Amino acid sequence: MKIQDLLDKPSSKYIIMVIAVNCLLAVVSFAKDVYMAAYLGTSAIADTFLLSFFIVDTLGNNLMAVALGVAVIPVLSEVFLYKNKREPQAVIAGAVLYTAIVGVVITALLFFNRTTIIASLGSGLSLEMQELGIKLLIILIPVLTIFPLNTLGMAVLQVNNRFVSSTAGPVVFNALLFLGLVFLYQKSLILDKGVYWLSIFLGFAVIGQFTFIWYFVVKKVGIIPNFKRLKESQADLVAIWKNFLPYVLVLGSTQIIYTVERYLATGLDTGTLSALNYAFRLVQFPIWVFVAAVATVAFPEITRKALSGEKKSFSDSVYKYLFVGALFTAPLTIILYVLRYPIIKTLFERGEFNSHSVEITATILSGYVFCIVWQGFSALLIRVSMLKGSKTIPLKAAFLSMSINLFLVWYLVESLGPVGIGYAAAGGTFVNALVLYLLLRKHLTDIRPYLYSLIPLFGANIGLLFTSYGVKDLWFSVENGSEILKFAYLALISIICIGAYLLSYLAIKRLMPINTNTKYLQ
Repeated sequence: MKIQDLLDKPSSKYIIMVIAVNCLLAVVSFAKDVYMAAYLGTSAIADTFLLSFFIVDTLGNNLMAVALGVAVIPVLSEVFLYKNKREPQAVIAGAVLYTAIVGVVITALLFFNRTTIIASLGSGLSLEMQELGIKLLIILIPVLTIFPLNTLGMAVLQVNNRFVSSTAGPVVFNALLFLGLVFLYQKSLILDKGVYWLSIFLGFAVIGQFTFIWYFVVKKVGIIPNFKRLKESQADLVAIWKNFLPYVLVLGSTQIIYTVERYLATGLDTGTLSALNYAFRLVQFPIWVFVAAVATVAFPEITRKALSGEKKSFSDSVYKYLFVGALFTAPLTIILYVLRYPIIKTLFERGEFNSHSVEITATILSGYVFCIVWQGFSALLIRVSMLKGSKTIPLKAAFLSMSINLFLVWYLVESLGPVGIGYAAAGGTFVNALVLYLLLRKHLTDIRPYLYSLIPLFGANIGLLFTSYGVKDLWFSVENGSEILKFAYLALISIICIGAYLLSYLAIKRLMPINTNTKYLQ
């Protein structure tokens, strides 16, 4: 399918397709997390492994890969739209080459400074655990370069409307790592040895994702990078770099916060870092499944609206996707907050993950859940600012929110303990989303005509809040039951809560007169 064909197709079709794949991703990812929690628990070795992987994941995935994905899509959209004048193969070849070069340089720097990095970030770990962390980091370092190459392939698929195959890449990674964890758990391999095998399995999982994604790029899209014509792609590569640099700085501010959180966690009770990781993973569930689906479909469409120069059409598209994001993330925030204990106990409490692990994870999660909606807004608004050529806007928002977040996390952790990590993160993400919108107002039409459509959303979430508290006590009747009974409880309350939310939303919307200014949201 050509990129022009998307103009005549409803975006809802693609959102539903991506959500379906993301739901599969969530299932596989949570299955992986369940076995990881059961195998590693919240032990000192778990803290060490997660710290080592955090370093590689931060640099290769959360910085390079995410920034590259946002930077390359607007450029590739134009390249494929006008590919009779510009050669996509040359642009992609240049992006692959320079991405690999940057990845190798960062890998070398990380390798030669591994001891200092582990000693600094893991200062709360014992000397024995720091030595383990250095060894694990050496095993994990090679995947740093592969992460951004995976994202580059996914971007090529997305601009060619291969949303399913693009989104399925992370499913492959999580499925392969899940199989490795099942093997380790079933073999009951002691952690001292098993953690090395886990690092190796993780590397193979990243390679498996790379193979899957680039198979579709080459075979289904028909793109084979052409390294012989790199000179023809220099202008496009410069455009990618201009998008990449400010966005990687924005992401860097977020990763600084995550790094400080983990640094502080290593100085608290043993297992706090592991609990932070599990709480973070739960919070990311709505981001993976729904925000990622909305952003994946929204970005190409908003890019075209931005290129058209029609402010009203562009604003309609932005507000529409902000609304759709809130439609998914707000109810999941409520459910995760109210039912955090049943969810954590059902998903993770087995093997090495004991009642203490449940308590500390739930404590951190109680504040972290309030990041979800604001992260969803920020994910879209950052892309909007990049499209409008306002690259300083996300930088201003990022550094202001980072400063507030760092102040809060230092103060709240000292006064409240682990729970302060979550509430500091919530405060920082709220500030980031608010500042982004305030600075972007000149590029958008007045928001007030659109607020009418939020009434059913607010009403439905209030109804969901009362419903969630109403079904919460059902947990005590199954708390000591079998795992099947516990999962049945989660399934039942999910149906009840989601049903109440949808019925409330539809009922309120039906009772409201239609506002023609916001009919597209009705």
